[in-house]
Amino acid sequence: MAASVDGYLSIVSRASRGELKLPAFQRDWKWNASQVILLLDSLRQGFPIGSFLFIQANPTVDLAPRAFRGAGGDAEKATAEELVLDGQQRITAGLELFYGGSSRHYFLDLKRIRELATERDVIATDKQSIRAFLADLDAEDGYCVAAKASVDPHQYLLKRDKLWTGTLLDDDELARAIQLYAKTYPAQEDFIRFVVGRNFMPAAANPIPITTIPGSVTVEAISRIFSTLNSTGKMLTPFELVVSILYPKKVNLQKDVEDLREMFPYYARIDKTGDLLLQAIALFSGKETRKASLPKTITLESYREHRDVVTEFLEAGAKLLSDRLGLGLDESSDLLVYPVIFPPLAFVLKALEPMKLDHQQRSAALRRIERWFVGAVISRRYQQSTHDKQAKDKVDILKWAIGNEQDMPEWLRETYVTNLRSADPSGAMGSLLASLMNARDADSDDAAHPFRSDRAHRSDLMPPGWGADRGPIFTCDI
Repeated sequence: MAASVDGYLSIVSRASRGELKLPAFQRDWKWNASQVILLLDSLRQGFPIGSFLFIQANPTVDLAPRAFRGAGGDAEKATAEELVLDGQQRITAGLELFYGGSSRHYFLDLKRIRELATERDVIATDKQSIRAFLADLDAEDGYCVAAKASVDPHQYLLKRDKLWTGTLLDDDELARAIQLYAKTYPAQEDFIRFVVGRNFMPAAANPIPITTIPGSVTVEAISRIFSTLNSTGKMLTPFELVVSILYPKKVNLQKDVEDLREMFPYYARIDKTGDLLLQAIALFSGKETRKASLPKTITLESYREHRDVVTEFLEAGAKLLSDRLGLGLDESSDLLVYPVIFPPLAFVLKALEPMKLDHQQRSAALRRIERWFVGAVISRRYQQSTHDKQAKDKVDILKWAIGNEQDMPEWLRETYVTNLRSADPSGAMGSLLASLMNARDADSDDAAHPFRSDRAHRSDLMPPGWGADRGPIFTCDI
């Protein structure tokens, strides 16, 4: 076997031309848009994306080479120099990002990037400020979006503040796009030139280790190699990385989570991966909850200090919303939406516990927590940039819960319900309505309920505009 190194963009370019192909037995393209965006985020920061395994093409061993999905029009006719055994998903993702030959196009959302830069007080002419902003930015911030492929993705630059990622591949094309945007929107010139600029291009120094198998290897050997790759070649998740970090410190995180799921049935239904436990520990520790940051934010000390109390209040939050809003987490997770809301909910409930609230104050606090959850679903608050929302809500919702009505967060004050005819029954809004109807049915039950006096009427849970000239929506007690 031969070892070599090549740049990622060079490898993708070879696949586009048909110099790299896939053996017929390779699985189909599997990645979704979020995985492609995660790869782009790693590429722009120069993070390692793993090694590739190729095999030399050999006309005497017919592996029926086929071109990559999204490769150029002449790729199928080209003679392949090598076939890819490991790396198909990452290479095909590059073809989607930079060549646009597939069903999706990807765009830098300039409006979103500008909002994030404003929120984080970035100075557009200060290199250090921009550098810190770019290092903190990640895929969860929603700065890159996918859309159905169009004939001309360049058109969205001025129409929708969307810069096609294919533009990043060519210095001259990118420079023209920046100049055009700056000329059209003079007030944004510093932003587009300095904050965006070339900062989102794949890092030049991003070499990929490649192992190439000789073409003389038998088909049987190739089959064994490929079978091994398919069973062991999965990248580690942030949770698995934390498992590996804590294990030498005599903490078996995987087993701990399994045990906690046995002890706390509501928690078991909201945290299928263990990520919520780690995010809540980070939140309770005052640390960042971004998933990619968990391996560095979760320490042995913070884990031991917060694990039990975090799980207790994740359980309490899931039970609270099930009892009061009909989420049904005592039986299943079918109606669960935005599970990432539970870490800040756990934080708020823990903060409320030692406060000496009378019955009226406690009822008001719990009612505001309900309204927060409902408003978050309606506004799709937790669809992107979830770590920022978790950190902000743990403070803002606690302040509102124990304060006055004027302490309601501005985003919640501005949340309205629109026409529900187009709501997907299997989506977040459909699940919310099903939950509220569950709660209504529970209220009509003759059996006593510990929260019955607080749950007699559901209409005040809705943000402003619920039932007011917004289309055919529920106006009954739900």
